[in-house]
Amino acid sequence: MVGAGKECGHTLADGTRQPIPSDGLAKWLGNGGGGFTHVGPCEIYLDDKMVLHGDNCEDEYPGGDVGSTVTSDMPVDYSSCTEDCTLTIYWLAFQNANWQAYINCVPLTGSGSTTTSTSTPESSVTSSSTAAEAETTEVPSTDAPSTETQTTDAPETEAPIATTEATAALSTTDAQLTVAPSTETDTKCNARARRLHQKSTTD
Repeated sequence: MVGAGKECGHTLADGTRQPIPSDGLAKWLGNGGGGFTHVGPCEIYLDDKMVLHGDNCEDEYPGGDVGSTVTSDMPVDYSSCTEDCTLTIYWLAFQNANWQAYINCVPLTGSGSTTTSTSTPESSVTSSSTAAEAETTEVPSTDAPSTETQTTDAPETEAPIATTEATAALSTTDAQLTVAPSTETDTKCNARARRLHQKSTTD
């Protein structure tokens, strides 16, 4: 919990520097044991650069219960720490009706390198996007040679569906949230326009 200094809680910003973890992880272990044992967001900074953010770190980085030695392990890209830097973790824990702020500082030394855990999702996104693009290009190619079903409505309805599915597969949760409301907004606007038109006709 935050101490009198309010900058590093009960930890020392000028303490003995520790070597940068070779496994690319930052591990959280509470005073009573266990990892993150309360709901709440957390962030990790290397000096002034944020290298990790979680909206609910208890779920995103699960650890052991109180009394255990199982830590909450968080992947961190230490590449921005070229010589000496300070790792600072902030955790806002919601306990019953109160929020408690936990701040811990760890002076580090050495040269960091990009962890494999941060580079792996980038490669998987690239491979999935290639597969999705291949599927979208195959859909119109199969419809084009078929002369029996050359209806103007069929390709128009199939193309947006394929595009929407590909976009949903490649986009993040935030992107999906922005796509869904746009469709609902258009529908509501059209419905209101029709009602106003009917009232004006009746009058």
